[in-house]
Amino acid sequence: MPFVPDRVFIRQRALDYPLGKKLKIKFQKMGVPVYILKHRQRVTGIPKDNRKGYIAAKRTLVVSTVNTSKFLSSKPSADYQLPLLSGCAGFYEYCYLNTTLGKRPYITVFANQEEILARAGEYIKQHPDQIVTFEGSCTSDPPTEAYTRALTNSIIYFAQ
Repeated sequence: MPFVPDRVFIRQRALDYPLGKKLKIKFQKMGVPVYILKHRQRVTGIPKDNRKGYIAAKRTLVVSTVNTSKFLSSKPSADYQLPLLSGCAGFYEYCYLNTTLGKRPYITVFANQEEILARAGEYIKQHPDQIVTFEGSCTSDPPTEAYTRALTNSIIYFAQ
């Protein structure tokens, strides 16, 4: 069963990208409430109660952009994180994401996929004699693939 958020927040800058525009229209057509966030505006409307807030946050999708100037290391599993999305819709007690996402356990997808993949390409070009590896799920599980095609697009990009 695909992930369907209860609410979607879209950062204004994400609407500068085709994916941001597409997701806005898609979720509006689905009847999911969509809110536009200005620069640095916070995600609101999540209950303060820890349990209710956590559950509501897991059902919240944020469409944003990510700074591609520098990818974080993902040692020992890969050279770099591939920042396609952040967060997880799961409620697994053992998951390390519960501790790393802190007060923002909502799912964030990044609308600037082309920039992310282009930056990955630059890392590869910087090391022509090495195999450069990227981990696309170090800060997330991909519950949003049906909407973003981020994993699919990455596989196609790296295959080329």
